[in-house]
Amino acid sequence: MLPINHLSSAPPAPLPRLHGVLVVGAHLSVRKALERLLEPYGVGVQGAAGGADALRVLTRQPDLLVLLDPQVQDADGAPLCRRLIREGRQVLLLMPDQQAPSGACPEQGALDVLRMPLEPQRVLDTLTRHLQLDQQAPRLEPLQPSALLARLLHGGAPRPGLLGAWLLSPAGPVLEALGEGLTPDLLVTLNRMARDLGQTVQAQDGAPRSLVLEYSQRCVLLVPEPDWHGPLLACLLKDASYASLIRYWLQAKA
Repeated sequence: MLPINHLSSAPPAPLPRLHGVLVVGAHLSVRKALERLLEPYGVGVQGAAGGADALRVLTRQPDLLVLLDPQVQDADGAPLCRRLIREGRQVLLLMPDQQAPSGACPEQGALDVLRMPLEPQRVLDTLTRHLQLDQQAPRLEPLQPSALLARLLHGGAPRPGLLGAWLLSPAGPVLEALGEGLTPDLLVTLNRMARDLGQTVQAQDGAPRSLVLEYSQRCVLLVPEPDWHGPLLACLLKDASYASLIRYWLQAKA
């Protein structure tokens, strides 16, 4: 765990213009989510599995904003963070929402903390400050996923057969989650696969209302909200027999 107890509070000195993002140590799904999120702004996203890889990349391309996961491979996050800041790198930290900072950080401090799971508009707002993103680039439309997921609850408990539900942004990150059972990597894959297939079928024969994937004794129901270009709801079910029932509750009026 990367100890942090101090983020810079003094007015920052002018910083050099940055032209991309380097994600260090974070899960592949985080990098893919950031790629999709920043693509409309023309910002490239690179990845480094560990500290040694990160230092090699930064030697070649020093004008990258570093997003550092404290659980980075082959190096403890705290010394790596201190070294990067000492070298004049601009560093943001990627930390789980429930993880509380503790300990001590270098006096200069990291620029900011991005909490995971990533919330798209908050990420854009944060990176806009540090990357000087074009303010005219399209902003994400505000979403209200709670009303949708509320249809999958009855008396505060999930509907019969439902093990978990995730509302996925077109940009990749999870907007809201209920229950558990699907890993971040699998959610990224399902999100990309379902959109590609849904949009292809839509172009040829009309948009499919949902997709069902059966594996082992489980079933994943993928429902576009409202179409394959918008948010996507992924529901993990006990088996395929519950798919029609869940579709019914999703179509019911709130």
